[in-house]
Parts: sequence; C-alpha cells; structure tokens
Amino acid sequence: LPIEARELNPNVHGHFDVIFSVNVVEHFQPLGENLEGMARVLSEGGTMVHTCPNYWVPYEPHFRLPLVPIWPHATARLLPARVRQSGLWKSFNFVNYGDIQRYADRHRLSARFRRSALATTLRRLDTDPAFALRHRGPVKTIGKLLNRLGLTSLLERLPDRWSTPMTFQLSSRR
Repeated sequence: LPIEARELNPNVHGHFDVIFSVNVVEHFQPLGENLEGMARVLSEGGTMVHTCPNYWVPYEPHFRLPLVPIWPHATARLLPARVRQSGLWKSFNFVNYGDIQRYADRHRLSARFRRSALATTLRRLDTDPAFALRHRGPVKTIGKLLNRLGLTSLLERLPDRWSTPMTFQLSSRR
C-alpha cells in the first residue's frame, strides 16, 4: 500500500494475522503513531514481528558508524555534512529496546525479544557470502574473530536490551 503505517485503517484495509518487517521500524516518523497504525489492523490474536537496529547499542549499521552513547541524535554534530544532511540519516528515529518495551506496556501488548539475533547476525558473516560482502570494517573483523574463537554463543547470554539487531514480536496479551 502506498501509505504510511500510521494511516492504516481496519475499515479500509482489513485485519492481518501477521505483520512483518525487516529494517523498517528505525525509519518510522513518528515511531509510536506508526506502530499504533499497525496495531489497529492486527487481528485478534495476531502478531507483529520486526527486526531493526537497537540503538541502545551505540552503532549505526546503515552508515557503519559509532554513535554518541545514550544520545545518538548528538552524533550528527560530529558527522560530515553529506551524511547528516542525507535523507537516510534524517529518517532515523533511533529506536531502542526501551522504546519498544514502553510502547508494548502502554498499549497492553506482549513484547518478546529474540535474544540470539546478534549471534545469528555475526554467524552469517561466515555462512552467507553475500551478507559478508555487504559488511566490512571493525564490526566484521570482530564478528569473524568471535566466530573463530567460538565466543559468538556468549552473546546469546546478553540481556535483550543489548542485542542489535533486535528482533521483537508484539502481540495481544491473553
């Protein structure tokens, strides 16, 4: 549909059992209104599953840049004009684990996070050649080193709030 998620209307668009996105939620402006639009068209007992960066982790994967911890918006002051003025940079809402958890709590939704998302992503560096080609720099080097040393599985023990990307499921509470 050529509309923003916040414009979804169950009377016009119907209801959906599953809503799924990959690397979209971090571009929702504003985040809450767009999540709300999807929640409106979610069927009773339906589920939303989304994967996106978790900006609690001070790293921006689109540009492969470190971020100012706790205040990622401040990073723009340190960037070249071509980056901070780009439409892509301006589209980021810097969503994080806490934003999703608070949204779920306010709207009586259940939020479940996939703890192994970071480990799975790093393992792909060794198992998916196309994925490995798209990634370079220190994150790729560190990820491949963790894989070789057999330490990637330790990342599965990190608290959900420190996993990026974050894969989360929002569904109605029963």
